[in-house]
Order: sequence, then C-alpha cells, then structure tokens
Amino acid sequence: MMEAWESSTRRPLPQIAIDCGHYGLHACTIKGKVPSVEDPEPVLREREEERYKAQKEEAAKAEEERLARERREYHDNAEDGEGLHKRPQQNHNSNFVDVDDVKDEKVKVMFEVVEFPSKKKKKKRRKLI
Repeated sequence: MMEAWESSTRRPLPQIAIDCGHYGLHACTIKGKVPSVEDPEPVLREREEERYKAQKEEAAKAEEERLARERREYHDNAEDGEGLHKRPQQNHNSNFVDVDDVKDEKVKVMFEVVEFPSKKKKKKRRKLI
C-alpha cells in the first residue's frame, strides 16, 4: 500500500477527526513534515459568537419595531378617543360563537320503555364417557 502511495503522482493529505466538545467531531487535514493540525475550536467559537450577536441584534430590532407599532396604534386610537381601551373588532367570517351570545333552548326529552324478548339459554349437554 505504501509503495502505491509513494509512486502515485496525486497524494491526498490524510484527515483526522478532532473532538471539539459540544461542537462535535470535525475533520482536519494533517500538514507539514512534522504532522501538525490546526485546532478548529477557536474558529467554531468565533462563528458561534457572531451568530449569537446577530440573533441578539435581530431580536432587539424586532422588539423596537413591535414597540413602535404599538405606540403608533395607541396614538392612532387615542385620536378616536378610545386609546388602549378600544375593543377589537369581531371577525364575522369565522365560526367562533361567543358564549354570551348563545340563547338557551329548552329541549323536551322523552324516554320510551322498550322491552326486548329474552333469549332462552341453551342447555349444555354432558358427554358420557
């Protein structure tokens, strides 16, 4: 096997799996005369920190937009004299029925006594031996 590798013009660099804790296993290439491998964990940490910062910024931006929208709605409603106490409009296209709007209906229930004919049990025969 070594002779085939030495005579080959294309020699792929070997890779090893490095355990990076909660980042999992990562394949790294061995380089140089003296085998050495770069530690991938610092790069993985930087990527995770960048992703975390981006998520925080997106969350902060979404929160600011939500607050701005609420302020805008409050001021729009305040001009009507209703402010925050405005009751949301009901959507009549849905099948939702408000419990307060339901009318009580009285239902008369009648039970009839129905008798079913009883079946006679068959007698079991004993076999004589």
